[in-house]
This record gives sequence, C-alpha cells and structure tokens, in this order.
Amino acid sequence: MSSITALVTPIILEYHRTDPWIDALAAVPVFDMAARVKAHGHWQTDVVSGAAVGIVSGYFAHRFKEPFILSLLPNGFYVGLKSKF
Repeated sequence: MSSITALVTPIILEYHRTDPWIDALAAVPVFDMAARVKAHGHWQTDVVSGAAVGIVSGYFAHRFKEPFILSLLPNGFYVGLKSKF
C-alpha cells in the first residue's frame, strides 16, 4: 500500500499544476486500499496507515529530489537521506 502511494505522490506533486488530469492518479492507491480490505487481506487501519507512510515518503522524495529511504526493521525502522557536501 505504501509503495503505490509513494510512487504516485511525487508525480502528482510535480505535474498537477500543468496537467489537472494527473490528479486522477490518486485513484490508484484508493482502489488498491479497497481491494485489500475487500479481500480481507488487511484491516482499514492497515491501509490508512500505509497510505500515510506512502504520502509522507512521497512528499519527501519530491521535496528533496534525492533518494529517501524508509525501511521497517524487526525492532524499529531506518530512515536515510542522500545529500552532497
């Protein structure tokens, strides 16, 4: 869920002013969320929190224009940003 949302968020943020139809890409994660809940694969809270993680990571990927890494580990998580000095 979060990967699909993280994929379309930077595209929407980059092109929504020049092409208003690009906002329709927001339907892709919504349909994925509905399918996962309908197939009893996830709870509603799972897909909503996955969408939130995807939106945040997609926003940071768009804002920094650099690779942003977010990994879930067994006992926590790992966040990484690439920067040039």
